[in-house]
Amino acid sequence: MKTVTFNYSVADLAAMTNNPFLNGRMKMFKFLRKYGVLDGMTPQPELIAKGYFTIISVAIPMGPGRSKICQVVRISEPGKKFIQKLAKLIYN
Repeated sequence: MKTVTFNYSVADLAAMTNNPFLNGRMKMFKFLRKYGVLDGMTPQPELIAKGYFTIISVAIPMGPGRSKICQVVRISEPGKKFIQKLAKLIYN
């Protein structure tokens, strides 16, 4: 079985695009929600099963001795290509 690495955040993907409609983290999140890729902050289960997305937990420091656990969406190379194809279909 091929190992999938999730190298990209939504912000990383937004920074890589040359599309002015998707060139910010919030614009990319809005696009992904509008076209059914994300439900709120969670990728659709079938897209997780395909290896396009995963969700990881990250500890965010909140002060001395305190942290908050947040869920973060990570995207694989095939997921990146999927989003790029979707954006091309919508905006070209």
